Amino acid sequence: MRLLFLLLLIGVQVAAQDVRVRKGVVMDSLPVEGYPDESYSLFFPNGYNSEAANFPVLFIFDGQGRGKAAAQLFKPAAESQNFIIASSNSIDADINILDNVKRATRLIQAVTSNVPVDLKQISVSGFGMGAKVASVIPLLIEDIHGVIAVGDHQLNLDLLKRRDDFYFVGIGGNETVVKHEMAFIVNELNNRGIPGAFITYQGGAEWPHPEVISFALGLLSTQAMREDLRPKNQSLLQQMYSTDLSRVDRLIRDGEAIAAHEFLINLELKYEDLVDLKEIRDKRARLENSADYKEKRLEYDHLLLSELKTNSDYISYFEQDIVTLNFENVGWWNYQVFLLDQKIAGNNPQESAMAHRLKQNLRQMPKVAMANLKDMDPSTEERLLLNMLSTVFDQQDYPAYLNVIRLSAIDGDYATALFYLEELLKNGYQDVDALYELEGTLGLRLTRDFNGLIKKYTGSSRFFNQSL
Repeated sequence: MRLLFLLLLIGVQVAAQDVRVRKGVVMDSLPVEGYPDESYSLFFPNGYNSEAANFPVLFIFDGQGRGKAAAQLFKPAAESQNFIIASSNSIDADINILDNVKRATRLIQAVTSNVPVDLKQISVSGFGMGAKVASVIPLLIEDIHGVIAVGDHQLNLDLLKRRDDFYFVGIGGNETVVKHEMAFIVNELNNRGIPGAFITYQGGAEWPHPEVISFALGLLSTQAMREDLRPKNQSLLQQMYSTDLSRVDRLIRDGEAIAAHEFLINLELKYEDLVDLKEIRDKRARLENSADYKEKRLEYDHLLLSELKTNSDYISYFEQDIVTLNFENVGWWNYQVFLLDQKIAGNNPQESAMAHRLKQNLRQMPKVAMANLKDMDPSTEERLLLNMLSTVFDQQDYPAYLNVIRLSAIDGDYATALFYLEELLKNGYQDVDALYELEGTLGLRLTRDFNGLIKKYTGSSRFFNQSL
């Protein structure tokens, strides 16, 4: 195999270095030679044999640079499935994707140059920004075996060639809008001849449970067996198969009929051509014919249609409010968020997850609108309304509160500025110095009311402190 790095684009040059092998433990803070600010964690399974040079390797890119923590999540699966793990500490969501890709490719070259691995079984995984990085790697390195993208991706379908040596596992939390997008992407890839699977997990703000990670890595292992890249290990197959069937039974027992059905579909993909699928297909048929599944499928499908309609309505109403500068409708949006929060706190898991996704879409709408208006010199009123709505959709969006305070003060509307100042402080904002340095608010800052609110929530103020 030939590693095809775009050297002229990314300038990757990594010197050779000795790598000490310690089996069964995650070694942290190993430097990328020549790049002192970049490091990674490394794990060798107990079955590792440096002379065999046929071990698969998984590179992990956590979006917050938590290489060791991410490696620990993958460690049980890597141990049982004989994977080497190299997990970057240097991916940073606050820098652009190109610079993150450079860091990722430097790590890949460093490890593959210094550790005996099977160059036909190089796979990548990532979360958040790291998932974007991982999904770009197949465009830069030939014959990447698999990608496990959690919570995001940066796939360019037009640039991907039709190929059968690249397996994509898309994983989306059920409380995120990425869930629907990732399912669509996997389907598009399958239509283009790129095999893969879509997995849902509870939540979405963090990596999934190690059980989900183990299943995802198992999809790469079984794909490698089908491609004769690794031997058909009957002991490993039986171990994974038994674990997976037990999980199906547990999901059904717990009343998670929809999740069990999705899992059974993925089991067929995982074990195709490797084990007899009769037991899996029989379980799926019995589940599909059960009253519980039929009832929950109807409810699930109804919720999906409701989500689609509600989200479409929200977009339409939002656009109308911005065009007409309908400040009076801010209260209506507050009520919509209240209704969504009630669903989130309710006893229906599917409805709660749907409400999470709708809120996530709401939080994005003002940001997208502001970006679209950026080059059109938006009016003060447009900026004010967008920032007000941002605080409605996300009570922790501190920059939006500050913008409302600043714009209102400049406009001489101290009542609105003070209202949003108090809301900001109620929601935990602590940077008092920033409040006293807020551009365009000098007159407001010198008022007794402004200082009174700051003293009320922080204990002291710069002005009128003794007389308040």
